[in-house]
Amino acid sequence: MSGTTIAAFIFLILGFFSVSLSAYPDNWRFSKLVKDYYANVSTEFISIGITVLIIEKLNERQQSKQLKAQLIRELGSTDNGFALRALRELQVLNAHKNGSLNGVSLEKSNLRGANFESASLQKVVLNSADLSFSKLSSANLSSAEMIKTQLKGVECHEANFTDAIMTDSNLSGAILRQCIFENSVLRNAIILDAKLHGSNLKQADLIGADLRNSNLSECLLVLAKFEESILIGVNLVDANLESAILLRANLSEADLTRANLTRANLRSSILRGTNLEGSILQGSELDGARYDSQTRWPDNFDPKMAGAIYEAPSSNSTSI
Repeated sequence: MSGTTIAAFIFLILGFFSVSLSAYPDNWRFSKLVKDYYANVSTEFISIGITVLIIEKLNERQQSKQLKAQLIRELGSTDNGFALRALRELQVLNAHKNGSLNGVSLEKSNLRGANFESASLQKVVLNSADLSFSKLSSANLSSAEMIKTQLKGVECHEANFTDAIMTDSNLSGAILRQCIFENSVLRNAIILDAKLHGSNLKQADLIGADLRNSNLSECLLVLAKFEESILIGVNLVDANLESAILLRANLSEADLTRANLTRANLRSSILRGTNLEGSILQGSELDGARYDSQTRWPDNFDPKMAGAIYEAPSSNSTSI
């Protein structure tokens, strides 16, 4: 308790004490004069005490606001230790959850290994920042700007990336189970060996992204854009790719068992060694898609009738 607060309470005590001193019998000659005096004195003391407490509270709020602003500036530091210390102090103030970080610029900050679990980071700017191996589970990063952001190995369950711009970001090895990437932009992102099981990527833009060997099983990928993306060895078992655009995408060795590809655009895609057993291809476009003897199709499906092109294994023999 500060000295100012103690002084305020002293004034309040004096005020209430003065009230008790005004209790004189009405038949006393100077009763009215004394009562009026102590009533005025008590009112003054109480008023002073309350005023001091209000001013002290306003000063505390101002100081807290200034401290918070300073810590947010430090959070954007390129020094990892400095940035993580600022984050810990912001967490003590609950600033990571109460919206204080919404819309702030943390561009090029070094937040490697940071713990942002359940944090509110809406519209935050993290361009070229390093969040590798950070914890982002249940964090709200909707509409965040994360261009060329390093997110390698992040642990992220049920986080919200709706409408986030993540062009050229690196999410290799990230654990992103049951996250929301609806309408997010992940153009040319590097997402190698990532775990996105059960995530929502509806209408996400993944044009040119590299998702080799990632797990997208049971993901919602309706209307997602995978044009010219690299999906080699990707697990898409039970994924919903209805009306998805996979134009010129490389799906070699990918597993699309039981995937819903209704009205999907697979024109000129590469389907060498791809497993499409049990998948739904109703209304899908396969003109120019290339497949080989290792490609597995749904029962009674004729790829040639659908416009796909068979490619025999290349010969290693050398002509003389």
